[in-house]
Amino acid sequence: MDDLVSFGQRDRLPPVAQAALAHAQLETIHPFADGKGRTGRALIQMIVRRRGSFIGYVHRFRWRWAPGAEIMRLA
Repeated sequence: MDDLVSFGQRDRLPPVAQAALAHAQLETIHPFADGKGRTGRALIQMIVRRRGSFIGYVHRFRWRWAPGAEIMRLA
């Protein structure tokens, strides 16, 4: 947990990349098979809000993630 907290306070990566990596780290250290959803989403929100506007990033780079999101939605 100390590593996760320390990583969440850094500013070396883009906010979305940092949030994704922190979420992955939380998923690997969480001791339960389920029940991680709300905690993981809260962690992501905490990081991107601390680092600045997430909405602007999502809209600016929509062309990168939207096709993959659509494929996953239809799968």
